Order: sequence, then structure tokens, then C-alpha cells
Amino acid sequence: MIQYNKKANIGPRETGTVSRGPIYHYSAQIISRGKGQSAVASAAYRAGAELVDERTGEVKNFTRKERVDFSEIAAPENAPDWVRNRQRLWNEVEAGEKRKDAQLCREVNAALPRSFTLEIQKRLVREFVKENYTKKGMITDWSIHDSEGSNPHVHMMITMREIGPGGFAKKKNRNWNKKEFLEQQREQWAKITNKELARVGIGYRIDHRSYEAQGIDAIPTKHLGPRPNIYRRAENAQIMQANAELAQLTRELKEIETRQKEIHGKAGEHQEQQLKRTPDPQKIQDKRAERAAEPIRDSTSAWPEHERERWRIKEIEIIRNNELRKLLEQQKEKSSTNLLISGHEDEEKRLEEAARQQRNIAESERQKFFGRLLGKDKRAERAAETFEKLAKLEKDQAKKLTMLRDKHAEEAVKSKLVVDLLAKEAFDQTVKKILQEREQKKAQNKEKAKRDQEKSMNLDRGLGI
Repeated sequence: MIQYNKKANIGPRETGTVSRGPIYHYSAQIISRGKGQSAVASAAYRAGAELVDERTGEVKNFTRKERVDFSEIAAPENAPDWVRNRQRLWNEVEAGEKRKDAQLCREVNAALPRSFTLEIQKRLVREFVKENYTKKGMITDWSIHDSEGSNPHVHMMITMREIGPGGFAKKKNRNWNKKEFLEQQREQWAKITNKELARVGIGYRIDHRSYEAQGIDAIPTKHLGPRPNIYRRAENAQIMQANAELAQLTRELKEIETRQKEIHGKAGEHQEQQLKRTPDPQKIQDKRAERAAEPIRDSTSAWPEHERERWRIKEIEIIRNNELRKLLEQQKEKSSTNLLISGHEDEEKRLEEAARQQRNIAESERQKFFGRLLGKDKRAERAAETFEKLAKLEKDQAKKLTMLRDKHAEEAVKSKLVVDLLAKEAFDQTVKKILQEREQKKAQNKEKAKRDQEKSMNLDRGLGI
């Protein structure tokens, strides 16, 4: 294999305690002519090389790109020698695709552990490429970026057609586009990375599964992408802010869960003491049932006692629920998270308006000959798509923050009523006061209805009805 090492005299990274474990990131995309992409330009950018696109005659020069630490082309043993020439390889790929919306190649972007040296990173990628791509007849052009920086990662550009002694196959292998195949690759990346982590004596491990599949109660953050233009920089700024807010809220949630455990312990002790002083609830229920079953002794009463008791039991539950909802709404209103939620909602509206304006510009330019010729309509469409993605990100973030705020508020109210005896007593007094007011009002209505009925009966007797 021909190797292109863009960085000389790379020494081993200093060893020591790793403060942060490696992250798992493995994403795949299709480089397509229909999206205005070029396999030659993509390969030149990722390898930091200068290539000529023979289809258009354009020179793609990215030799000044920084942090391209290593590049290599891996191919099956029976592949012709020319596939190891980056210039010819990707021009052959372009020439072999005739459709204007052709899928040119597949690209995979994967995060590398920061604690690995460049040599270990190369060994990891070579093993993964050999097992998952080369053995299946694919050619892989891969490049390691930012090896010793804060974001070491590898770009792998993979051909869509099998290669043989006579060149590329006439038909694409559609099995490579299946979701199951991608899931296998994701699992293999985690497996091989963990093997290298164990080999160098690092205790951390990565997992390709989601938090939900792992049984972890946490909200995942979003991976930061590259920064090729102003739209991507704006999106990354939003992602960084969202990730920081999620991390802060997750820490607060863990603190609340820790306090809850302490509170539940104290609440258990308090309940045991209360049970010793409180009569058996079952006896109270039995007594109420006996009272309700007794015949009505005072037939002249407007509201018999057994009916009044049944009404009290139902009404207390309704009042308690209403008061709990009020306390919950008050707790939500006091939450500092409201400012963040409002900020995200306002930003979502602004981005949606910006997307709408870009859509209008695209439609206007599409009606003009020079607008279509210069590609102004497509640029406006891409800008609109970017704003829509950012708006969706803001909407999702506001939704997550709202859910966390509501959960925090509910736990705070429940904890307060369990632990704070003064607050619990005040709550019970409020419920009792409201019950008395409602009971008094209902009794008055019952008495009034009874008097009206007696007047009507007396009037009927006087009229001889």
C-alpha cells in the first residue's frame, strides 16, 4: 500500500492518568453527485492533497489544510495497481457513474481515543478497514485528522462497487447500503477500539449502543461536526450550548436523586412514628362503612350525615390534587430553566423565519435565468435547510429542557411535603380550610333547596293540587 504521511517526526504521546474516557462516535454518509458533491474533491480535502477532477477540469488543492496527520489507501490483493493512486482512483469512480444523481462513494467518520498515539491509531484503523471493507472487495481511502489535538478522528472514503483484477464491477452491491450492515460496522468499531484500549492498559471502554439500550438514564449530547462555513459554525455553537445545558441539568438531576434517597430514608422513619400515633386506617374505613350503612335517623335533615361523609372523602382527594397542581405550577414558574427554554423558543422562531426568507429567495432566483446559472437558488435552498435544521435543534432542546424542568419541579414539591413538616402542615391546613368552605356552601345550597321544595309543596296544598 502507498502511504502518504503528512507529518514528520511524530513522537509518542506523553503517558499519564487519563482524565476523560474515550467517546463513541461513528457516522456514515453517502457522497452523491445529486447533492452537488464530488468524490475527487472529497478525497483531496480529507487527504490534504491536490487532485484534478478530470470530469470538470477543476483543480482541487487542499495541500495547505492543517491537521492531516496520515493518509493511506487500502485495497484487496487482487485489485489492479492503479487503485493505489488517489488521482486515478477517484477519477475512475467519477467516470464509472453516469447518472446526475449518482451515489459516488460512502464516507465514514469515527472518533479516535485521545490517549492513543498516532501509531496505535493507525493500527486500529488498519485492522478495522481490513476486516470490514478490504475483505469484502472494497477500496478504502482513509485519513487521520488532528491526531494529537482535542478531536482526533478518521475519515474513511469507501467505494460503492466491488473491485477485481479487471476493475470495478458493473453493478453496485446494494447489501452495503442496508442498515444491518452499518450496525455491524458500528459494533465492530467498538469491539476493535476496546481491544486496543485493553492492549495499552486503559480501563475505559466504549459502547456502540444508545444510552437507552445500555439501560443508562441520561440524555445523549450531540457530536460536533466540522466547521467549513458560517452555517456550520453557528450550528456547532448551538450544539455546544445545548450540550453544556444538558450536562448541567444531568448533574442537578443526579443531586436531586441523591437527596431523594436521603429524604426517603427520613420519610420512612417519620412514617413509622406517625403510624404509632395514628389509628389503624382500616378500622377508620370500617367505621365509615358502618356509618354509611346505617339507616337515616333524621329524615328532616337536608344533608344526611352518611351522604356528607361520602362527599368529604371524594372532595378531599379532588382538593389535594388541585393544590398539588398549583404548587407544581409555582415551582415551574420559579425555575431558572424557564429563561433557557424561552431563549430556545425565540431562537427557533427566528430561524424558522430566516428559513422562510431563504425559501422565498430560492423561488425568486429559480425564476431568473442568471440566478439558476450562477446557482443562487441552490445556495439559498441549502441555507434554508441549514436554518431548518438549527430550528429543529432549538425545538428539541426546548422540549428536553421542559421535560427536565417539570421532573425537577415535581420531585421538589414531593420532597418538600415529605420532609418539611411545616410545609406539610400548611398544605393540610389549606386542604381542610377549602373543604370546610365548600362543605358550608354545599350545606347552604341543600338547605335552600329543601326550603324551596317545602314552599312548593305548601303552595300545592293551598291550591288543592
